[in-house]
Amino acid sequence: KKVGDEIKFVTGKLTYTIEKIISIKEHDGGTWAEYYWTMQIDGQNVSKKNNKPSWKPKTPGDKKKPRPEYAINESKTVLFNYTDKKTVGAYFLIKEEDHGTGDDDTVANVTKDITYENDQLKFEGNTISFDQEESFRLEFHGSGEGDVDVVCRIGWGDE
Repeated sequence: KKVGDEIKFVTGKLTYTIEKIISIKEHDGGTWAEYYWTMQIDGQNVSKKNNKPSWKPKTPGDKKKPRPEYAINESKTVLFNYTDKKTVGAYFLIKEEDHGTGDDDTVANVTKDITYENDQLKFEGNTISFDQEESFRLEFHGSGEGDVDVVCRIGWGDE
């Protein structure tokens, strides 16, 4: 980056935000299913919810008051050198608690790559340009252990 007659080296800053988790379908079928998770970026915790207490998407016994979304709104930043290619892992471990009836069900245990190359970030087949933010709704369906979506936001620019 040129500042007057000087060339200054700047650092790139990726900002990763977990906005919310959404319960789509509970594996157990009842209203008492509970979720907990670890969501990380580049090995750093962005959001961690323990299983004591887990998040209950519905109020037990009251189907008129569903709470299918849990607002998280937690962020982390990752710094990188603009001259390097960089891949950063966005990790998701989401479990549905079984309350002692066996091992808790794993809804998601996956790392999704965010890559930086040629002044662009790429995530899930989409491109994020400099000084822009993009939101993504990631679907973790089909595991047979409960279906959830996670909404995240990625942006980048100079530090």
